[in-house]
Amino acid sequence: MDSKKQLYKKIGILMGVVAVLAVVIVTFVEDKVSSTSDVANGVITSAPSQNSVTDSSKASNQSTNNENNEGEDGSSAANNAANNASNNTNNTPPSSTQAPATAPVTTTTTKKQVSVYKNGTYAADGSYGTPEGQVAINVSVTLLSDIITDANVTSVSGDRTSVRYQNKFISGYKQYVVGKNIADVQLSRVSGSSLTPEGFNSALATIKAQAKS
Repeated sequence: MDSKKQLYKKIGILMGVVAVLAVVIVTFVEDKVSSTSDVANGVITSAPSQNSVTDSSKASNQSTNNENNEGEDGSSAANNAANNASNNTNNTPPSSTQAPATAPVTTTTTKKQVSVYKNGTYAADGSYGTPEGQVAINVSVTLLSDIITDANVTSVSGDRTSVRYQNKFISGYKQYVVGKNIADVQLSRVSGSSLTPEGFNSALATIKAQAKS
């Protein structure tokens, strides 16, 4: 009889242990399944999210700033309103009815040219050397503000060859003389004549000396 009681007692203890193990196993399985499901759904319960902490920090800082900016008599709010009004005034675009800018007035000063030579008509003889000897021509020019307005050349040589070259010179020299400043005139070869221009330049040098003012 005692042995049966002991057996029943052992069986009861064993069943109690089995029941406890079953409860532990079921609880562990349920926790495992719940943790796996949360991970699959993207839910993290172990720690608060970074954004939540950041947002909470921002909210806390904002609240602190608001408390610091809030004066006992509301002077900070008044100052902010005044500053906003000033900024709005400064940012107001300029009126489209502004008067157009006046263009600068430029003045041109004309420098009066001073004549170097006196106006008038002047004449002089010029000589030059040829194989036949010294030959001369007569030159006359009319000046106006240093400009040669007219010119004439006359042959005074008796040599036939010299006269021929002088006539060649006379037929083409005016285009290089008339309308030019007397100070710039210096002839070299004209219409095939290279010696007669030397006589012209000689006569012109005398005329410059006469007309010098």
